[in-house]
Amino acid sequence: ALYRPEQRKVLTIKPGITGMAQTNGRASLDFDDEVRLDMYYIENWSPWLDMVILLKTPFAVVFRTGASSARKGISSGQIPTKDFQRA
Repeated sequence: ALYRPEQRKVLTIKPGITGMAQTNGRASLDFDDEVRLDMYYIENWSPWLDMVILLKTPFAVVFRTGASSARKGISSGQIPTKDFQRA
């Protein structure tokens, strides 16, 4: 498969046990949405961001957030951008 440059960059990163895509939509995300979330993580990594993701993971699993068989995609307004404010 041919990947765009941003997709190739994501594929060079070692996968972890959870991530932004797993806590922000999971199965409801399409591939481009997952790449956008992964790129945000790569470009904005911090211990604080890792802590937020780790704290959100159990809730996403227990409440099955985004766990569905239909892949609907999400609006770009739900995907963090460079201007994302860390809370």
